[in-house]
Amino acid sequence: MAVVKVTEPTTGGQAGISADGQTARRIFQVLMDGKDPPAQAQILAVEAASIPRKGDGHPASGLLKCRDVEARAKSLILWEATAAYATDAAGEMPPGQSYGGPETVPAEIEWFTIASEVKVDKDIHGKALVNSVGEPLDPPLTRPHNDPGLRITRNELEDPRAKIKAYTSPPVVNADDFWGYPPGAAKMASIGAPLARGEPNYWRTTYEIHFRDDADPDARWNRRILDAGFHQVIAGQMVAILDHDKKPVTEPYPLNGLGAAVPIGGDHFWHSWKLFKAVAFADLKLSPQELGLTT
Repeated sequence: MAVVKVTEPTTGGQAGISADGQTARRIFQVLMDGKDPPAQAQILAVEAASIPRKGDGHPASGLLKCRDVEARAKSLILWEATAAYATDAAGEMPPGQSYGGPETVPAEIEWFTIASEVKVDKDIHGKALVNSVGEPLDPPLTRPHNDPGLRITRNELEDPRAKIKAYTSPPVVNADDFWGYPPGAAKMASIGAPLARGEPNYWRTTYEIHFRDDADPDARWNRRILDAGFHQVIAGQMVAILDHDKKPVTEPYPLNGLGAAVPIGGDHFWHSWKLFKAVAFADLKLSPQELGLTT
């Protein structure tokens, strides 16, 4: 009328990995009191308290789920229950997981193009874009510009909040060489990390990096502003810049970087300000070698 004892011998179980996924089998011995008919005893054997239920995780790997349990009689009082485990349907792993744990799944790597319009103050020969009297064009010319972008997605066990704060609030540029680009050329555009629940829980973290590798470091992610104003410095004194009618100018007038008005036809000066802090990207362990790429 009842199950007397359930044991799991140290021999008899098995596990394997094939092209169809990972499987395992656990064998249990169920001792009965011998008072039930075979049909009832079989049900009692598979429903005994210590026997896994369909959908239960394997004690050694939560990626393996119990698919079915069956029992067969070994004697009048002894039944053998077999619990069969496998990965998700058709042997497929859940997205973002692997047999070695979620953090061992190879990263997804994607290059893409970021299109934008940028202001230009020089032509391809380095000649300033000015009108016939040497004034900057207003509004300034723009041209299409493409920057390469890199998106890396991988599983991480570490809580991403400190990393998001350090690299995106505000965004930072690389202080070291990164994917073949020199310091200052790579800007961390965003880090996103939705939580994926499993055994263990992990974060599906995506890094998006934008690159601007201009030969002139000041033309990368720095902000370039024309040196212009309403005053200039003469003999150590700040005086108003006058137009041809000897009246103060009503619009900012180009300066030469030293506080003097630029004469007609003279070279304009552009200030370059660094607005992004430089941080070592090596700490993120996102190099091609660390992501398993050989080239």
